[in-house]
Amino acid sequence: MRNTTSFHDKYYAQLEGAFIQRYGGINEEGFPVFEIRLAGDSRKLGSRKFTIEISGDEEGNHGGFIFGLPMPEMGKEHDIE
Repeated sequence: MRNTTSFHDKYYAQLEGAFIQRYGGINEEGFPVFEIRLAGDSRKLGSRKFTIEISGDEEGNHGGFIFGLPMPEMGKEHDIE
């Protein structure tokens, strides 16, 4: 099936198979911080460690965002199976 993949689809798909290695507490803005290792070949980007912060509003009115992942390369269209 042919479909357009959004930035968020590609950005968050990087978390598939990732491991949380350490909980780093709560940052100054009140967001939880985690050290993660993305899945993948150790010679590629996926094996590197990243520190992510998970934001969101306390009332649950919005979905929030995970900061700290590498920015995905975006094209015009991507195949989704």
